[in-house]
Formats: sequence, C-alpha cells, structure tokens
Amino acid sequence: MFKTKIIDEQFLHEYLDAYGFPATIKGEFVAISLDNLGEKQKELLINLAHLTLFEICRLHDKSGCSLELSHEYFLIKYEYLLYMILCEKIENQDYNEYLLVAIDGNCCAGKTTLAKILGDFFEATVIHMDDYFLPKERYTEDLQDEIGGNIDINRLKEEVLDNDEVVINRFDCKTQTYHHEKTVAKKGVIVIEGTFSLLEAVSRHIDYAVILTISSPDQKIRLIQRESGDMVEEFETKWLPQERKYLNLLDYAKVNFYINSKNIDKETE
Repeated sequence: MFKTKIIDEQFLHEYLDAYGFPATIKGEFVAISLDNLGEKQKELLINLAHLTLFEICRLHDKSGCSLELSHEYFLIKYEYLLYMILCEKIENQDYNEYLLVAIDGNCCAGKTTLAKILGDFFEATVIHMDDYFLPKERYTEDLQDEIGGNIDINRLKEEVLDNDEVVINRFDCKTQTYHHEKTVAKKGVIVIEGTFSLLEAVSRHIDYAVILTISSPDQKIRLIQRESGDMVEEFETKWLPQERKYLNLLDYAKVNFYINSKNIDKETE
C-alpha cells in the first residue's frame, strides 16, 4: 500500500515554496511517501515527482528546477498515481515467456511518457507505432480513407507479433528511411505504444490493454507546445478526426486499464 497524505493549502504552499513557487496551481494531486516502497517503486515515485515539478516549472516559465529529495511526502499528479498502480497490476500478471502490453488513446495524452516509464520499471522492450507508418509511396488514396490505413500492419506482424524475436526497425518519416536498431529476445514485458496499437489485427495478440484519454482543450495546449503551427493545423484537420473515429470504434470491453490525463493550470488572479 502507498502511504499517502491529504493535500491541504499548507502542504501545497510549503512544498511549492521550497522551489520558489506561489501556491497558485490547480490540478489533481496526491502526496506519497517513500515509506513501504520497494527500490523500483521509490525510483518511480521520484521520477514522477520530477515530472510533476517539471510541468509546474513550465507553467511558471522557469527552467532548471531540481527535485528536493528531503521531502517526507512527494507531490505527484493524480494520473501518475495511476501509473504506479498500473506498474503493480502488470507486475502481478501471470504469463509464460512474455507479456504484450498495448498503450493506446488520444494524441498528447502521455502514451510515450508512460511507455518509457514502463520500459524503465520493467526493463521492457518498447515498440512505437510511429515506427510503423507506411512510406509515402505506399500510402495510397484508398488507404487514407481507412482507419489505421497509414500503419504497416504486415511489417509489425513480421517483426514483432508473429516473430520469435523482436526486430526493432525505426522508420524516419522525414527521410522515409528505415534504421535497424536491434533484435532482442521475445521475453518479459513488451510494450507497444501509440494510436492504432489496438487495431483489431494487433489487439488479438495483446495481453494487457491500456487507454489514455485527454480533453480536447488540454490536448490542444499540449499539441501547441509540441508541434509547429502548420503541424497543429494538420493534426486538427486530418489526424485528430481520424483518431476520434478510431477510438469511438474500439471494443472497450477488452481494455484493462484507463487513465485520464489532465494539465496543471494556474489559478486566475
């Protein structure tokens, strides 16, 4: 069990004051102690507390914040508590040689961040759906009208799903070239992250499915932070409508774990 603390105004003020911030933030938080945690869980909590602080720093246009390790309780976003619970859930799964975990959901909901966290926690192999985009010359007009038509499912099957090993080939969309990174044993936790990782052709291979969601306003804020102006417009007019259509058609009865992502906001003065 995690040792948690109710976050009141005094705790929040003292915690943020240690970093030179006023207690003028809004969000869903939880404070967790390192007590009763194993070594991997302690490392995870510190990492999540750092990510929470990073978002607060960015909100205040400040960089270079270093997490103080002298806290009795560490402040993390509530969704990060769900990350910790998810790690426990996956750790308790029964499987033979490998467990295939899919992380799907909205753009900018935190899929890549969660995949990295699972990768570090379990020393897992992480597969990115972005590396399975079809080259432009193969992405025909017919496929543009098909949900997930931009994904090279056959290559994903050959290199990961139907293979005795996991072949990791990164696809560079800018140069339209493939880069072989490594071939690894198909064992332990294997994570496939990205939109369309629960397409029907993929989901039949998945042992544990995770969905991340985010509201449209929060998604747009993250999209603006991540992409250039032209790309934001392309996402809004092309990719996000296709994403919504895809997510509306998913069989959610097969999803094991849900996480709703929310941004940290400043209180209006």
